[in-house]
Amino acid sequence: MGRLLLSASFQFLFLFMVLIPSTRNALPPRNRRENRNRCECDHVTSSISPSLISSIHLIQPGSHCNVLQVIAVLKDGNKRCLDPAAQWVKRIVQVLLSRENH
Repeated sequence: MGRLLLSASFQFLFLFMVLIPSTRNALPPRNRRENRNRCECDHVTSSISPSLISSIHLIQPGSHCNVLQVIAVLKDGNKRCLDPAAQWVKRIVQVLLSRENH
């Protein structure tokens, strides 16, 4: 009886040691899950010289972020998030969206 109990204890301990670490990988790490549900633009600027901008990308609102994101790629390769509420940015967005629709 003692040997059977000892064997069962080792089996339980073995399963416990094998299964518990594998359940840690079943869910994505918390920070990865949070990053998927974040806006790319944490900070926005409303003033930047248009001569520095080489292109502008729009990221429409969605499950990842509930606001329109306007990202300017500068001639030096850096990216700046533009304030979508700024009047000049609104005009650029309108032009870009009208080009997409035609």
